[in-house]
Amino acid sequence: MLREAFSGYGNVVDAIVMRDRYTDRSRGFGFVTYSSHSEAEAAVSGMDGKELNGRRVSVKLFGIGDIDDE
Repeated sequence: MLREAFSGYGNVVDAIVMRDRYTDRSRGFGFVTYSSHSEAEAAVSGMDGKELNGRRVSVKLFGIGDIDDE
């Protein structure tokens, strides 16, 4: 469902919904990877604040440069 919802904005390389390891229920967030930065920006513009499966979604850019090394 996540891949289908976001595929209208570009080539979705990967889409994953994070799930609880014990119950397998959705944790309410996920990640979508596009083949280009411009496609990701289009998805933010097009999907942020929209409703998906009865829930309002918050869409933000997150890239490799945003990960802290620990």
